[in-house]
Amino acid sequence: MGLLPLTKLDQVAWLFNLRGSDIPYNPVFRAYALVALERVALFTDLERLTPSAKQVLAEAGVELWPYEAYREQLPQWAERYGPVGVDPKQTTQGTQELLRGATCRELDHPVDLLKAVKNPTELEQMRLANRKASRAKIRTLAWIDRQIQAGIPISEADVAAVMEAHYREEGDWVGLSFNTIAGAGANSSIVHYGTPDPQKFLQTGELFLLDSGSHYLGGTTDATRTLWIGPQPADPLCRRRYTEVLKAHIHCARQIFPPDTYGVSLDGIARSSLWQAGLDYGHGTGHGVGAFLNVHEGPNGIHRRASTPLKVGMITSIEPGYYQPGWGGIRLENLYEVIAIPEPEGWMGFRSLTWIPFDRRLIDWDLLDEAQRAWLEEYHRQVYAIHHATLSEQDAAWLKRACGLAE
Repeated sequence: MGLLPLTKLDQVAWLFNLRGSDIPYNPVFRAYALVALERVALFTDLERLTPSAKQVLAEAGVELWPYEAYREQLPQWAERYGPVGVDPKQTTQGTQELLRGATCRELDHPVDLLKAVKNPTELEQMRLANRKASRAKIRTLAWIDRQIQAGIPISEADVAAVMEAHYREEGDWVGLSFNTIAGAGANSSIVHYGTPDPQKFLQTGELFLLDSGSHYLGGTTDATRTLWIGPQPADPLCRRRYTEVLKAHIHCARQIFPPDTYGVSLDGIARSSLWQAGLDYGHGTGHGVGAFLNVHEGPNGIHRRASTPLKVGMITSIEPGYYQPGWGGIRLENLYEVIAIPEPEGWMGFRSLTWIPFDRRLIDWDLLDEAQRAWLEEYHRQVYAIHHATLSEQDAAWLKRACGLAE
C-alpha cells in the first residue's frame, strides 16, 4: 500500500488530534485526509483552524488544503503514490468513484484499530471524564428521589434538563455525546427513545430509564441506570427482571478471557443467565467508545457481529437489558476498559470507568450468588469512596444510602 485515504470524520480527527463541532453530539469536523509514505495532507475549511493548530500541523509536515481540493488531488496522489489501500466499509462512495481506474487493494482500515486501542494519556483522560459524568448522574438520581419524596411532579424533559445542567457544571464540559434518553413507565421499553416528553411525568410504581453521556475535553462518556419510582416497594416481577439484567451485567464485567477473544463470545456469556430466565434483549451487549470522539466507535464491540478481537486499552460498554412494550424496560450500562490481568499470563479482564450505584430497591438478593454479591458490594464501596467527598452533604448522604453503607 502506497496511499491511504481517510474519509471517516472520527478517523481524521483522531489522526491529527483535532476536534470540531460540525456533527451534532460528535466532536468532529468536515474533512478528508491522504497519507502516503512521503506526504500527508489534510483537506478542510482552513479558516476554522486556529493559528496554533496550523503551526503544530506545519511543524509535523502536514500539508493543508481546502476541503474542495480533495476531489482534484485524490486521483493525482493515487497515480503518483499508489496502490491505494481501500476499506470498502470505511470509505465513502464518492472516494471509491474517484479511484476508478486506480490500482487499489482492499484492507481493514489501520486507523480504526489504532484509534480503538487507547494510549495511556487517552485512558487517563477517559477515567477523569467518566468520573465527572458519574458524579453528575449521581446528583441527578439524588435529585429525582428528593422530588418524588416531596411529591413534586417531574417530567422526562425535566430530568433530561437537570441531567445536562449537572454535566455542564463539571469542568471542561463540551456537550452531550447523544440526545438523552429519559423514558418513564412504558416509554422505558423504547430502546432508543430520544425525545423526552415535557408532558410525560414520572409515576410512582413504575420504572424510569435514564441513558445519557457527555463529552469532556479528553474523554467521552455513556451510562444507563434504570430506577424504581417509589416510595412503595418494587413489585416482585420488576425486581426479578431487574436482577436478571444486573446478573448479566456482572457476569460479563467479571469475565476474564484469553488473547484473540472476540466480542461475540462475551455477548453470549452475558446473555446466558438471562436466557435461563427466559429473557433477552434485541441490541448488542456493548459498543466501543472514542476518546473524546464518537460515543459509538468500532471496530471492537460485544455483539453478534463483533469481528475484532479485544485488546488491552480498548474501551467498551456493557449494557444488557430487557424490554416489554407497554410494561417498561431495563438497561444497566457501564463503560469498561480492557486490562491485562496478572494470571493466566496474557489474559485480560475489565475495569470500570463508570461509578454510579445500581438501584438496590430493585435487587432481589436471593437471585444473586456469593460472587455476584461480592462484586456488587465492592463496586458500591468504590462508588462511595470515589465520590462522597466531592458531593454536597445532602447528595453524599443519599449516595451512602444508595450504596447500602448507611447505618
